[in-house]
Amino acid sequence: MRRDDRRDEQYLADIFESAEHIAASIEGFDESSLDDRSFYNNVVRELEIIGEASRSLSDTFKLAHQEIEWPAISRMRNILVHVYWDIQRAIVWEAVTVDVPELVRLLRVRGVPDTEG
Repeated sequence: MRRDDRRDEQYLADIFESAEHIAASIEGFDESSLDDRSFYNNVVRELEIIGEASRSLSDTFKLAHQEIEWPAISRMRNILVHVYWDIQRAIVWEAVTVDVPELVRLLRVRGVPDTEG
């Protein structure tokens, strides 16, 4: 499926799914777990998906949800993909323990469904 063929609901489903994967992956772990390459790659990949899906949402949707820092989410994705050699683990840990749960909370508070419709 081409990007042009996808709707906001599908990108939102991707965001919620990746957020759920992150939550399940980090449960019972701490920041030092990011020293394990497989663990690190798993959570970073989910952050990349969240960033790409967020970037792909329509401008109309993003304008209706301006309380979410869409440009910051996109910047995080770009850093993870293009500056992968210089990622600070503390920033990744904060993203998966604070930023992603807050993104999900804001979307749910605004009544955004977390499954495809």
